[in-house]
Amino acid sequence: AHLHKAKELLWKYEHTDYMKVVGNGEFPELLVLRPNVDYVREIIRTTTGNTQKEEMVVPLVQISDNDRFYCYQNTVHNDVCNVASHAAIEKRIDKKGMDYRFELGKNPLCELRDRCNDNTQIGRDVSATPLSAMVCGTTQGCCKCDINTECGNVTF
Repeated sequence: AHLHKAKELLWKYEHTDYMKVVGNGEFPELLVLRPNVDYVREIIRTTTGNTQKEEMVVPLVQISDNDRFYCYQNTVHNDVCNVASHAAIEKRIDKKGMDYRFELGKNPLCELRDRCNDNTQIGRDVSATPLSAMVCGTTQGCCKCDINTECGNVTF
């Protein structure tokens, strides 16, 4: 019944026949939710060092010291300890002795494995960000990265 109602509302508010939306009624294969731990770990490992430059996502090493990224960081996040998320992490470390992360294994970036200290420099400071964290996921050149997961290859 809800699909019939959706059909009526589509016509009433958008004057569009449902066949324009549904087409021939053939739908792609259903999305299957599977474990994505490998995928997320690979994204962290290969893209943490990327940042925004205008409408593009680029490796941090490709922006200059006087880029708007650094101007923004120095204006809005000049004292990183006062950024709410980092203050919450520090509070948790002070109270519990370590941050709040639940991990199934070591962080894919050794720079982020210390759970007793909040790393506020990775992704902000080129010297604190490994080149391996800037190899994938950029929009410059339309990156098509393959990631091997337990369920097969995934391209993003």
